[in-house]
Amino acid sequence: MNNNFQAVSGFLSSLEGEWRVKDLVNKILSIPTLHNNTTKHFHYYKGKENPYIANNTPVAKHPKTDKDINLNDIWVDISYQRSLKVKMLFNHLAAFEKQKTKATCPFDLMLAGTLDLSVRRNGKVYTWDGFRRTMLALLSGVEYMPATVTDLTEKTITEAKKIEAYAFKVKNGDSEAMKPEELFKSGCVWQDPESLRVKDALIDCSLDVLRTNPGNKTLGAFTSFRDDIIRRDIGISYLSSASNMIQEAWPNDENVTGYLLSGLARYLKLNDTESILSEDSGYDHFPEDMVEQEHVLKVKLIEYVKKYNTSQKSLCKPAVKGRAADSIAYTFGSKVFNYKEWSSKIADSLGFDEALSDMIQTLGNNKKDPTLQADI
Repeated sequence: MNNNFQAVSGFLSSLEGEWRVKDLVNKILSIPTLHNNTTKHFHYYKGKENPYIANNTPVAKHPKTDKDINLNDIWVDISYQRSLKVKMLFNHLAAFEKQKTKATCPFDLMLAGTLDLSVRRNGKVYTWDGFRRTMLALLSGVEYMPATVTDLTEKTITEAKKIEAYAFKVKNGDSEAMKPEELFKSGCVWQDPESLRVKDALIDCSLDVLRTNPGNKTLGAFTSFRDDIIRRDIGISYLSSASNMIQEAWPNDENVTGYLLSGLARYLKLNDTESILSEDSGYDHFPEDMVEQEHVLKVKLIEYVKKYNTSQKSLCKPAVKGRAADSIAYTFGSKVFNYKEWSSKIADSLGFDEALSDMIQTLGNNKKDPTLQADI
Protein backbone atom coordinates (compact mmCIF):
# COMPACT_ATOMS: atom_id res chain seq x y z
CA MET A 1 0.00 0.00 0.00
CA ASN A 2 1.17 3.52 -0.82
CA ASN A 3 2.08 5.43 2.35
CA ASN A 4 1.45 8.98 1.11
CA PHE A 5 -0.94 11.16 3.08
CA GLN A 6 -3.90 10.67 0.77
CA ALA A 7 -3.58 6.88 0.78
CA VAL A 8 -3.16 6.59 4.56
CA SER A 9 -5.96 9.08 5.20
CA GLY A 10 -8.29 7.13 2.92
CA PHE A 11 -7.30 3.85 4.56
CA LEU A 12 -7.94 5.13 8.09
CA SER A 13 -11.28 6.73 7.19
CA SER A 14 -12.63 3.43 5.85
CA LEU A 15 -11.48 1.03 8.56
CA GLU A 16 -13.51 -2.04 9.44
CA GLY A 17 -13.26 -4.65 12.18
CA GLU A 18 -10.98 -4.41 15.22
CA TRP A 19 -7.56 -2.80 15.34
CA ARG A 20 -4.83 -2.24 17.86
CA VAL A 21 -4.65 1.53 18.15
CA LYS A 22 -0.85 1.50 18.11
CA ASP A 23 -0.90 -0.09 14.62
CA LEU A 24 -3.04 2.78 13.33
CA VAL A 25 -0.69 5.32 14.90
CA ASN A 26 2.23 3.59 13.16
CA LYS A 27 0.37 4.00 9.86
CA ILE A 28 0.31 7.76 10.37
CA LEU A 29 3.96 7.83 11.41
CA SER A 30 4.85 5.99 8.20
CA ILE A 31 3.70 8.87 5.98
CA PRO A 32 6.93 10.20 4.44
CA THR A 33 5.46 13.41 3.03
CA LEU A 34 4.30 15.05 6.25
CA HIS A 35 5.36 18.67 6.64
CA ASN A 36 7.70 19.60 9.48
CA ASN A 37 4.92 21.73 11.01
CA THR A 38 3.04 18.48 11.61
CA THR A 39 5.84 16.12 12.61
CA LYS A 40 7.25 18.61 15.12
CA HIS A 41 4.26 17.79 17.33
CA PHE A 42 5.00 14.04 17.36
CA HIS A 43 6.82 12.26 20.21
CA TYR A 44 6.85 15.33 22.47
CA TYR A 45 7.00 13.18 25.59
CA LYS A 46 9.43 10.60 24.24
CA GLY A 47 12.22 10.30 26.80
CA LYS A 48 10.33 12.54 29.26
CA GLU A 49 8.35 11.70 32.37
CA ASN A 50 4.71 10.82 31.76
CA PRO A 51 2.75 14.05 32.47
CA TYR A 52 0.08 12.25 34.51
CA ILE A 53 2.60 10.49 36.70
CA ALA A 54 4.47 13.79 37.06
CA ASN A 55 1.21 15.36 38.34
CA ASN A 56 0.50 12.39 40.65
CA THR A 57 -2.64 11.61 38.62
CA PRO A 58 -3.63 7.91 38.81
CA VAL A 59 -3.56 6.16 35.43
CA ALA A 60 -5.87 3.34 34.25
CA LYS A 61 -5.40 -0.06 35.85
CA HIS A 62 -6.49 -3.45 34.58
CA PRO A 63 -9.41 -4.73 36.74
CA LYS A 64 -8.01 -8.28 36.80
CA THR A 65 -4.28 -7.72 37.21
CA ASP A 66 -4.27 -4.27 38.81
CA LYS A 67 -1.40 -3.36 36.49
CA ASP A 68 -1.21 -0.04 34.69
CA ILE A 69 -2.81 -0.26 31.24
CA ASN A 70 -0.37 0.64 28.49
CA LEU A 71 -2.03 2.53 25.62
CA ASN A 72 0.10 0.51 23.20
CA ASP A 73 -2.02 -2.52 24.14
CA ILE A 74 -5.44 -0.91 23.62
CA TRP A 75 -7.79 -2.00 20.84
CA VAL A 76 -10.67 -0.28 19.06
CA ASP A 77 -13.80 -1.87 17.61
CA ILE A 78 -14.60 0.17 14.49
CA SER A 79 -18.08 -1.32 14.10
CA TYR A 80 -19.68 1.43 16.23
CA GLN A 81 -17.05 4.19 16.02
CA ARG A 82 -17.10 7.30 13.85
CA SER A 83 -14.80 7.41 10.84
CA LEU A 84 -11.31 8.66 11.57
CA LYS A 85 -10.09 11.89 9.97
CA VAL A 86 -6.29 12.21 10.07
CA LYS A 87 -6.31 15.94 9.35
CA MET A 88 -8.42 16.53 12.47
CA LEU A 89 -5.85 14.69 14.58
CA PHE A 90 -3.13 17.00 13.31
CA ASN A 91 -5.33 20.03 14.05
CA HIS A 92 -5.83 18.83 17.62
CA LEU A 93 -2.09 18.40 18.13
CA ALA A 94 -1.45 21.95 16.94
CA ALA A 95 -4.32 23.51 18.91
CA PHE A 96 -2.13 24.28 21.93
CA GLU A 97 -0.35 26.95 19.88
CA LYS A 98 -3.50 29.09 20.07
CA GLN A 99 -2.88 29.30 23.85
CA LYS A 100 -6.53 28.90 24.82
CA THR A 101 -5.77 26.57 27.75
CA LYS A 102 -2.77 26.07 30.03
CA ALA A 103 -1.27 23.56 27.60
CA THR A 104 2.28 24.34 26.49
CA CYS A 105 2.74 21.17 24.43
CA PRO A 106 0.82 19.17 21.77
CA PHE A 107 -1.01 16.83 24.17
CA ASP A 108 -3.46 18.95 26.17
CA LEU A 109 -4.17 17.15 29.45
CA MET A 110 -7.15 19.40 30.23
CA LEU A 111 -8.92 18.61 26.96
CA ALA A 112 -7.90 14.95 26.98
CA GLY A 113 -9.78 14.23 30.20
CA THR A 114 -10.15 10.52 30.93
CA LEU A 115 -10.64 7.60 28.55
CA ASP A 116 -13.51 5.10 28.71
CA LEU A 117 -12.18 1.56 28.42
CA SER A 118 -13.62 -1.92 28.69
CA VAL A 119 -12.08 -5.35 29.13
CA ARG A 120 -13.64 -8.23 27.19
CA ARG A 121 -13.43 -11.92 28.04
CA ASN A 122 -10.71 -12.38 25.39
CA GLY A 123 -8.50 -10.29 27.68
CA LYS A 124 -8.20 -7.35 25.29
CA VAL A 125 -8.74 -3.78 26.48
CA TYR A 126 -10.92 -1.65 24.18
CA THR A 127 -11.39 2.09 24.02
CA TRP A 128 -15.15 2.50 23.54
CA ASP A 129 -14.91 6.27 23.99
CA GLY A 130 -11.66 8.13 23.53
CA PHE A 131 -10.34 6.44 20.37
CA ARG A 132 -8.93 9.70 18.97
CA ARG A 133 -7.53 10.81 22.30
CA THR A 134 -5.71 7.49 22.58
CA MET A 135 -4.17 8.12 19.17
CA LEU A 136 -3.23 11.68 20.11
CA ALA A 137 -1.57 10.41 23.28
CA LEU A 138 0.47 7.81 21.43
CA LEU A 139 1.44 10.28 18.70
CA SER A 140 2.73 12.53 21.48
CA GLY A 141 4.61 9.76 23.26
CA VAL A 142 2.16 9.37 26.18
CA GLU A 143 1.69 5.68 27.02
CA TYR A 144 -0.43 5.86 30.18
CA MET A 145 -3.62 7.85 30.89
CA PRO A 146 -6.43 8.02 33.44
CA ALA A 147 -9.54 6.08 32.45
CA THR A 148 -12.80 4.61 33.62
CA VAL A 149 -12.44 0.87 33.05
CA THR A 150 -15.50 -1.39 32.80
CA ASP A 151 -15.06 -5.14 33.34
CA LEU A 152 -17.08 -7.00 30.69
CA THR A 153 -15.23 -10.31 31.02
CA GLU A 154 -18.37 -12.09 32.21
CA LYS A 155 -20.24 -11.11 29.03
CA THR A 156 -19.97 -12.80 25.68
CA ILE A 157 -18.06 -10.88 23.02
CA THR A 158 -21.35 -10.05 21.28
CA GLU A 159 -22.93 -8.81 24.51
CA ALA A 160 -19.86 -6.73 25.36
CA LYS A 161 -19.89 -5.14 21.92
CA LYS A 162 -23.58 -4.24 22.31
CA ILE A 163 -22.95 -2.67 25.71
CA GLU A 164 -20.04 -0.62 24.41
CA ALA A 165 -21.93 0.50 21.32
CA TYR A 166 -24.94 1.58 23.39
CA ALA A 167 -22.75 3.51 25.84
CA PHE A 168 -20.94 5.17 22.92
CA LYS A 169 -24.28 6.22 21.41
CA VAL A 170 -25.58 7.66 24.68
CA LYS A 171 -22.39 9.55 25.44
CA ASN A 172 -21.85 10.94 21.94
CA GLY A 173 -25.21 10.91 20.18
CA ASP A 174 -27.69 11.64 22.94
CA SER A 175 -25.85 14.53 24.54
CA GLU A 176 -27.56 17.91 24.26
CA ALA A 177 -26.02 19.95 21.47
CA MET A 178 -25.02 23.51 22.35
CA LYS A 179 -27.18 26.17 20.75
CA PRO A 180 -25.49 28.88 18.67
CA GLU A 181 -26.26 31.39 21.42
CA GLU A 182 -24.53 29.18 23.99
CA LEU A 183 -21.47 28.74 21.78
CA PHE A 184 -21.36 32.52 21.36
CA LYS A 185 -21.59 33.10 25.11
CA SER A 186 -18.75 30.67 25.73
CA GLY A 187 -16.73 32.28 22.93
CA CYS A 188 -17.01 35.67 24.60
CA VAL A 189 -15.31 34.22 27.68
CA TRP A 190 -12.47 32.46 25.86
CA GLN A 191 -11.98 35.47 23.59
CA ASP A 192 -13.06 33.94 20.29
CA PRO A 193 -12.54 36.75 17.72
CA GLU A 194 -15.84 36.14 15.90
CA SER A 195 -17.81 36.06 19.15
CA LEU A 196 -16.22 39.31 20.27
CA ARG A 197 -17.15 40.93 16.95
CA VAL A 198 -20.76 39.86 17.43
CA LYS A 199 -20.74 41.12 21.02
CA ASP A 200 -19.49 44.53 19.87
CA ALA A 201 -22.37 44.61 17.40
CA LEU A 202 -24.86 43.72 20.15
CA ILE A 203 -23.53 46.59 22.25
CA ASP A 204 -23.91 49.01 19.33
CA CYS A 205 -27.46 47.74 18.76
CA SER A 206 -28.39 47.90 22.49
CA LEU A 207 -29.37 44.24 22.42
CA ASP A 208 -28.67 41.26 24.65
CA VAL A 209 -28.14 37.52 24.12
CA LEU A 210 -27.92 35.31 27.23
CA ARG A 211 -26.88 38.28 29.39
CA THR A 212 -23.71 38.99 27.44
CA ASN A 213 -24.92 42.62 27.23
CA PRO A 214 -27.34 42.83 30.18
CA GLY A 215 -29.83 45.63 30.67
CA ASN A 216 -30.94 45.62 27.03
CA LYS A 217 -33.76 44.04 25.08
CA THR A 218 -33.32 40.42 24.07
CA LEU A 219 -32.51 39.56 20.46
CA GLY A 220 -34.38 36.70 18.80
CA ALA A 221 -33.04 34.64 15.84
CA PHE A 222 -29.45 35.06 16.94
CA THR A 223 -28.01 33.13 13.98
CA SER A 224 -29.45 35.63 11.49
CA PHE A 225 -27.79 38.49 13.37
CA ARG A 226 -24.49 36.61 13.73
CA ASP A 227 -24.38 35.77 10.03
CA ASP A 228 -25.13 39.37 9.10
CA ILE A 229 -22.00 40.37 11.03
CA ILE A 230 -19.62 37.52 10.20
CA ARG A 231 -20.63 36.20 6.79
CA ARG A 232 -22.80 38.74 5.01
CA ASP A 233 -21.16 41.96 6.15
CA ILE A 234 -24.44 43.85 6.29
CA GLY A 235 -22.77 46.49 8.43
CA ILE A 236 -23.09 47.23 12.12
CA SER A 237 -24.27 50.80 11.45
CA TYR A 238 -27.34 49.58 9.54
CA LEU A 239 -28.13 46.93 12.13
CA SER A 240 -27.75 49.55 14.88
CA SER A 241 -30.08 51.97 13.09
CA ALA A 242 -32.60 49.21 12.45
CA SER A 243 -32.50 48.18 16.12
CA ASN A 244 -33.08 51.76 17.21
CA MET A 245 -36.07 52.11 14.85
CA ILE A 246 -37.63 48.84 15.98
CA GLN A 247 -37.19 49.63 19.68
CA GLU A 248 -38.82 53.04 19.21
CA ALA A 249 -41.69 51.56 17.20
CA TRP A 250 -42.36 48.85 19.81
CA PRO A 251 -41.21 50.46 23.09
CA ASN A 252 -43.08 48.00 25.29
CA ASP A 253 -41.71 44.82 23.68
CA GLU A 254 -39.04 43.00 25.66
CA ASN A 255 -37.58 41.39 22.54
CA VAL A 256 -36.35 42.48 19.13
CA THR A 257 -37.20 39.99 16.40
CA GLY A 258 -34.01 38.92 14.67
CA TYR A 259 -35.35 38.49 11.15
CA LEU A 260 -37.18 41.81 11.33
CA LEU A 261 -33.91 43.45 12.34
CA SER A 262 -32.03 41.77 9.48
CA GLY A 263 -34.70 42.73 6.94
CA LEU A 264 -34.82 46.39 7.99
CA ALA A 265 -31.01 46.60 8.08
CA ARG A 266 -30.90 45.40 4.48
CA TYR A 267 -33.44 47.98 3.42
CA LEU A 268 -31.42 50.74 5.10
CA LYS A 269 -28.22 49.58 3.44
CA LEU A 270 -29.75 49.58 -0.03
CA ASN A 271 -31.30 52.95 0.75
CA ASP A 272 -27.80 54.38 1.36
CA THR A 273 -26.26 55.05 -2.03
CA GLU A 274 -22.82 55.31 -0.42
CA SER A 275 -22.92 51.89 1.23
CA ILE A 276 -20.50 49.28 -0.06
CA LEU A 277 -22.14 46.28 -1.76
CA SER A 278 -19.95 43.32 -2.69
CA GLU A 279 -20.32 41.88 -6.16
CA ASP A 280 -21.43 38.51 -4.83
CA SER A 281 -24.09 39.94 -2.49
CA GLY A 282 -26.70 40.01 -5.26
CA TYR A 283 -27.84 43.46 -4.09
CA ASP A 284 -28.03 46.82 -5.83
CA HIS A 285 -28.69 50.26 -4.38
CA PHE A 286 -32.15 51.72 -4.78
CA PRO A 287 -32.47 54.24 -7.62
CA GLU A 288 -31.85 57.79 -6.44
CA ASP A 289 -35.51 58.76 -6.83
CA MET A 290 -36.39 56.04 -4.29
CA VAL A 291 -33.87 57.04 -1.63
CA GLU A 292 -35.44 58.41 1.56
CA GLN A 293 -33.98 60.03 4.65
CA GLU A 294 -33.59 57.55 7.52
CA HIS A 295 -35.53 59.70 10.00
CA VAL A 296 -38.46 59.77 7.54
CA LEU A 297 -38.45 55.98 7.38
CA LYS A 298 -38.43 55.83 11.18
CA VAL A 299 -41.48 58.08 11.40
CA LYS A 300 -43.29 55.98 8.81
CA LEU A 301 -42.55 52.77 10.75
CA ILE A 302 -43.77 54.24 14.05
CA GLU A 303 -46.95 55.59 12.41
CA TYR A 304 -47.62 52.28 10.66
CA VAL A 305 -47.31 50.30 13.91
CA LYS A 306 -49.62 52.67 15.75
CA LYS A 307 -52.20 52.82 12.95
CA TYR A 308 -52.49 49.06 12.43
CA ASN A 309 -51.49 47.92 15.92
CA THR A 310 -49.17 45.46 14.19
CA SER A 311 -46.66 43.19 15.91
CA GLN A 312 -43.04 42.55 15.01
CA LYS A 313 -43.83 38.96 14.17
CA SER A 314 -46.60 39.88 11.74
CA LEU A 315 -44.17 41.93 9.65
CA CYS A 316 -41.95 38.87 9.27
CA LYS A 317 -44.54 37.29 7.01
CA PRO A 318 -44.70 36.38 4.20
CA ALA A 319 -41.16 35.10 3.84
CA VAL A 320 -39.63 32.84 1.23
CA LYS A 321 -37.55 30.06 2.77
CA GLY A 322 -33.88 30.85 2.44
CA ARG A 323 -34.60 34.53 1.72
CA ALA A 324 -36.41 35.48 4.92
CA ALA A 325 -34.54 38.73 5.61
CA ASP A 326 -34.77 39.81 1.97
CA SER A 327 -38.50 39.06 1.95
CA ILE A 328 -38.95 41.23 5.05
CA ALA A 329 -36.93 44.03 3.46
CA TYR A 330 -39.36 43.86 0.52
CA THR A 331 -42.30 44.06 2.93
CA PHE A 332 -40.84 47.15 4.59
CA GLY A 333 -40.56 48.96 1.28
CA SER A 334 -43.80 47.93 -0.38
CA LYS A 335 -46.02 47.84 2.69
CA VAL A 336 -44.70 49.66 5.76
CA PHE A 337 -43.11 52.57 3.91
CA ASN A 338 -45.96 52.44 1.37
CA TYR A 339 -43.82 52.49 -1.76
CA LYS A 340 -46.07 50.10 -3.68
CA GLU A 341 -45.29 51.78 -6.98
CA TRP A 342 -41.63 50.92 -6.37
CA SER A 343 -42.24 47.24 -5.59
CA SER A 344 -40.55 45.97 -8.72
CA LYS A 345 -37.53 48.24 -8.19
CA ILE A 346 -37.22 47.07 -4.58
CA ALA A 347 -37.36 43.46 -5.76
CA ASP A 348 -34.67 44.16 -8.36
CA SER A 349 -32.38 45.75 -5.76
CA LEU A 350 -32.81 42.73 -3.51
CA GLY A 351 -31.87 40.40 -6.34
CA PHE A 352 -35.32 38.86 -6.74
CA ASP A 353 -36.08 37.48 -10.18
CA GLU A 354 -39.58 37.80 -11.57
CA ALA A 355 -40.68 34.39 -10.35
CA LEU A 356 -39.52 35.12 -6.80
CA SER A 357 -41.21 38.52 -6.83
CA ASP A 358 -44.46 36.91 -7.95
CA MET A 359 -44.10 34.31 -5.19
CA ILE A 360 -43.69 37.01 -2.54
CA GLN A 361 -46.83 38.80 -3.74
CA THR A 362 -48.79 35.54 -3.91
CA LEU A 363 -47.72 34.56 -0.40
CA GLY A 364 -48.79 38.00 0.80
CA ASN A 365 -52.32 37.31 -0.39
CA ASN A 366 -52.52 33.93 1.37
CA LYS A 367 -54.16 33.64 4.77
CA LYS A 368 -51.66 31.04 5.93
CA ASP A 369 -48.11 32.34 6.01
CA PRO A 370 -45.11 30.06 5.48
CA THR A 371 -42.85 29.22 8.37
CA LEU A 372 -39.45 30.90 8.63
CA GLN A 373 -36.29 28.81 8.81
CA ALA A 374 -35.88 29.41 12.53
CA ASP A 375 -37.65 30.96 15.48
CA ILE A 376 -37.91 34.68 15.09
